[in-house]
Amino acid sequence: MANTSINITLYPGFEARFQRFYEKAAFLAFQDLRIQLDNDQSVPFLYGTLNDSCHVYVEDKYVKIAWNTAYAAFQYFIPHNHYTGQHANATDHWLEKYLTGEDKDFIAERFTHHLEQILRQEGYIR
Repeated sequence: MANTSINITLYPGFEARFQRFYEKAAFLAFQDLRIQLDNDQSVPFLYGTLNDSCHVYVEDKYVKIAWNTAYAAFQYFIPHNHYTGQHANATDHWLEKYLTGEDKDFIAERFTHHLEQILRQEGYIR
């Protein structure tokens, strides 16, 4: 039986740089999600306050998307008839199709796309 070993040498500081690349790619993927939600017109919209309160941010090495209004949780978690005058597809649980539904691969695909672009720009892949 032959022994085989593989040695991989990472550039000094690569891990820290990769963490920044990862965060940037994740941030861009969540920005894409925000744009997609606008295109879907699934976030309830009466005056635009809820829709406009959506923001993507990094906290403790996690990328997060949030709607910062007093009634965002009510609109998301409590099923009821939403006004559909501005957003024809307005509904509660507007993220579900991206978490477990028909578009559950959207975020992963966008993340992979952005990470590949970043690694190409930085010269790690060709």
